[in-house]
Amino acid sequence: MNVSLLKIFDESILPAVLVIFAKILGSIFANYYFNLNWNLGEGLIFYSFPRIVYLDSNSLQIANSVSTLAVLFVLVFGFGFVLFRAHNFHDSHIHPKVSAGLHRRGLEELICDSYEIYHQAAIWLSLTWLVFLLAALQFSIGVLNGGIFAFSGIVTLSLNILLFLDVKKEINVEKELARQDVN
Repeated sequence: MNVSLLKIFDESILPAVLVIFAKILGSIFANYYFNLNWNLGEGLIFYSFPRIVYLDSNSLQIANSVSTLAVLFVLVFGFGFVLFRAHNFHDSHIHPKVSAGLHRRGLEELICDSYEIYHQAAIWLSLTWLVFLLAALQFSIGVLNGGIFAFSGIVTLSLNILLFLDVKKEINVEKELARQDVN
């Protein structure tokens, strides 16, 4: 198997677990905080695994909206951390004073190369778009609040723009290095 594919698989485990965990915790929180009308039923995929069955559509929409909001917060913090590292600790354009300060404090593991950053970003970007597309589907069938759907669009667009800005910065650095090599 390609080393890059293995890296993506390796990098995808934690974000996927965090997203699933956020969805489950969001559902549990909504069920108890809003006192929703639900029962445990048999699962569709894993017949012995219980699933939550909502007894009215309003309860389903509230639980789905709250759990999707929890997932969006995980995406903002997870992808946001990757983007923060990309913008501030990317080895191709980190400021020397920042690099020296990180080394003095023993935090040099925050500095990352393009290979690491863009593999992590690819995973978070994929999860962000997956959540947005699922939110669009859920909104279209009426089981997701319109405000949460709009928020998912804003989150997706914002995170994409921030990643694009770092990629653009990386391309400019590479062009500058290539221009210096020619001269």
